[in-house]
Amino acid sequence: SRDFLDVRDAVAAYGVLLKSGSSGMTYPIGSGEEHTLGELAERLLKETQTAVPMDWGPESASLSLDSLNKGTGGQQGAELLKALGWRPQYLLERSLADIMDDARIQVQ
Repeated sequence: SRDFLDVRDAVAAYGVLLKSGSSGMTYPIGSGEEHTLGELAERLLKETQTAVPMDWGPESASLSLDSLNKGTGGQQGAELLKALGWRPQYLLERSLADIMDDARIQVQ
């Protein structure tokens, strides 16, 4: 699982940090919510009008979620940025829908 954040929210977070962040502080940028790649794939598949085969491969079973998430900051890290007034504006559903809309435009 990972903390997925819309790039537009990440850019806004950088703006808040440049304006209001404290020098020397570390501010993890994230939504504070984690989602699995499988969950994202399922949501993207709901946005499609065609069947898309999914093959995760054997190597995905050997990954440790604990090792992948070390140092990400999680919910506590997200609170540091929120204390400066930043909040994510784009829900995951909106981000994925916008990605699919852009992909459809590129195909045309």
